Parts: sequence; structure tokens; C-alpha cells
Amino acid sequence: MAVDVSSYGREGDVGICAKSPLGNNLSKAIKFLPPGPLPATQTVLPYIILGDEAFKLTTTLMRPYPHDQAKAIYNYKHCLARRTCENAFGILCQYFRIFFTLIAVALDTAVLIVLAACIVYNFVRDERSSSSCDETPSDVMDLPRNIQPLPRRKGNADFEAHNVRNQF
Repeated sequence: MAVDVSSYGREGDVGICAKSPLGNNLSKAIKFLPPGPLPATQTVLPYIILGDEAFKLTTTLMRPYPHDQAKAIYNYKHCLARRTCENAFGILCQYFRIFFTLIAVALDTAVLIVLAACIVYNFVRDERSSSSCDETPSDVMDLPRNIQPLPRRKGNADFEAHNVRNQF
């Protein structure tokens, strides 16, 4: 749903996310669905994005607990869910073998190749999938062209974020 191809891998996830329009304004850039109950429970929680230990814990971005045996089950489930996202480039490589070798073109052209591959893959995937979900990515995500800084929120976001993670 979102791709950033304009950064170097050595910058790291947090640095790349921090300088991207999506990362800077995550809760404004994505229209999250309203909070809903967890399956087979009455516990209502917000929809979230999963990140690794490098990211800051917020009410919309969860990270694993610090290495703590008491929270091992949450960390395991968190890691299991993130693995799906981590495999995305590997899947892209299987469809487009160009990514297994050095791409000997200008940097701007390489960026266009990666973006084109992502778009073409999404068309191929959509054609092959027989999803029963009524929502499409365009229903869930709206990326405005001119993202403005988020207004300051009242309250203790850190407390809220920890509370959400504890409930999960």
C-alpha cells in the first residue's frame, strides 16, 4: 500500500521512516478503520501498524516489549505478524528476477523499476486473489499529496500507547 524507494538501506528503518511523508504523519496519512473488538472477545482495540524495536511506541505503531519473559507471547505473535511484511521483497524478487542481480542503470531509473515492479505485482496479485474481504486498499488508505504536520495532542500519548499494547 505504501512504498518508499528513495532511501539507502544503510539509513535504517527508523531513519527512512522519519524522513518519509508517511512516517512523519502516520496517523494522518492513513485512515485507520474505527476500533473494533478482537476476535472472540469484547475487547475493543484500535487498528495498528507493527514495527520493530527501533521505532517509537505510539497508539498507532506497536513495537515489541523489551526482552522480558513475561511478555514473550506478545513478542512472539508480534514477530510472526511482522514476518509477513518482511517477506514482501523476497516475494517481489520471485516474480521479477531482475532484483537478484545488480541493476546497472542510473539511480532514477532503478527507482522507477522498483516502483513499476511493485505496481505490476499488485495488479497480478489482485487478479489472482479471490479475497472475501469487501475492502480494497483504496478504501482503507488515503495518501494526501500535501501532508501537513500533525497538531499536538492533549494527554499522555506514551501512557495511551503502553495501554493499547498491554491490551493486545
